[in-house]
Amino acid sequence: QIQSLFKAPTWSVQELLHAPQSDVSIDKGSVRKILKLSGLKTDITEQEEERLAEALSTQMTFIKHLYEGSDAKERESSNDSIFRLLPSDHAHGKEVTLTSLLEEIKNLRADPEKGEDGFDVSKL
Repeated sequence: QIQSLFKAPTWSVQELLHAPQSDVSIDKGSVRKILKLSGLKTDITEQEEERLAEALSTQMTFIKHLYEGSDAKERESSNDSIFRLLPSDHAHGKEVTLTSLLEEIKNLRADPEKGEDGFDVSKL
C-alpha cells in the first residue's frame, strides 16, 4: 500500500511551470532591484526585463508550492513571501557590539521554563 502511494505522483513540476501565475507578479522595479543586488548589469532591454520578470514569477510559483504545499493556489500572496531575501525590505535590528554582548552575559539568568535550573550560570 505504501509503495503504491509513492508510485502515484500528486503533482508535477510541469504542472506548476504552466500554471496561471496571477497570484505572483514581479514588477520592473523589482527586476532592476534584484539585478542591482546581484551585481548584474541593469541596462537591459524591455524584452529582457519582461523575460526576467516572467522567469522570476515562474520560480516564485514553484517555490511557493514547495513551501506551502498543494493549497498554494488557494492562499493569498503577500509581499513577505516574495521579497523576504531583499535586505532593504526589512528593518535592521539593534547593532550588536562587544559591550552589549558582555552586558547580556553579565545579566544572564537561568530560565526554569526552559529547563535551565539546577546549575549556577556564573560558574559557566
